Amino acid sequence: TLTTLGTTNGADFTGIAVNGAHVFAVDAALDRVVRFPVAGGSGTTVIGSGLSSPAGIVFGSATQMWLTDTGSDRVLEYVESGGSWGFSRVLLPAASGVRDPCGLALTPDGRLAAAGCGSDDVVLVDPVTLAVSPLVLPGAGGLEAPKDLVWSGDSLLVASAVNNAVLSFDAA
Repeated sequence: TLTTLGTTNGADFTGIAVNGAHVFAVDAALDRVVRFPVAGGSGTTVIGSGLSSPAGIVFGSATQMWLTDTGSDRVLEYVESGGSWGFSRVLLPAASGVRDPCGLALTPDGRLAAAGCGSDDVVLVDPVTLAVSPLVLPGAGGLEAPKDLVWSGDSLLVASAVNNAVLSFDAA
């Protein structure tokens, strides 16, 4: 059975995440994040400014949203307070060398993995210290244009757009 939770004319939804009773969708075309009730209904823009070609989204906690901002080569943190989402800090700066960050995933130990669609790599970000370390070097294992990632135990699965493959990297 197919159920449409919500639609928005002109939107280009590139990332999606569930947080509680809501689905959050990243709209790259309109540089915003839209929230829909899981049960369906109309969408509400929760972040409508300050983004430049957002793509990926993941929640660090119920009140902590992390977004890739491909237009600025950064990963940003937004926090919820009093029902509103506001910018908190930059988790991954452009100076890190990750170009066009697009995919995000939480590691089993609570760090953030970020894929560089333009730099063909994956880095780890410690959300407490903001330390950045390489996880998958540029082009390793044939990685090209990684679009999304997810953890399966100690393995990082990466969707590689150019070679139409899902690659598995053992992080153990």
